Amino acid sequence: IPPALRDRMEVIEIKRDTVSFKERRKHILGMLSRMKTLNFFSLFEDSRTRLEVAVTFLALLDLIHKSIVTFRQAGCFEDITITKLSEEAAG
Repeated sequence: IPPALRDRMEVIEIKRDTVSFKERRKHILGMLSRMKTLNFFSLFEDSRTRLEVAVTFLALLDLIHKSIVTFRQAGCFEDITITKLSEEAAG
């Protein structure tokens, strides 16, 4: 780098966002403990980045796969509702 350009350069630090899969699972379950059902899109209201949206979606898929939550959609293009299954049903 030529000295004339080096003097005008500014050093900046770029930090990588970290999004915890476990924290997003806890967040979903916490929301479901306060409300009986959730609207699918309400899960992403506090997501600031695409990474947070992706990790939240993966956490939801994990909860569905483990039969901790279930989802329902009345028809095409209708809202998707998410419900926590009872402890007995999840076991």
